[in-house]
Amino acid sequence: LELRDEYRIENRKACANIWSDMVFGLGIFFILYFNQSK
Repeated sequence: LELRDEYRIENRKACANIWSDMVFGLGIFFILYFNQSK
């Protein structure tokens, strides 16, 4: 049970990292896109 909980927490951290990276990448993409469109 303890190992399972640790694994679940690690998965949650990985998912959070992936989401934050995606949001960060999208933000940069939109900034560059709108800067070029002007």
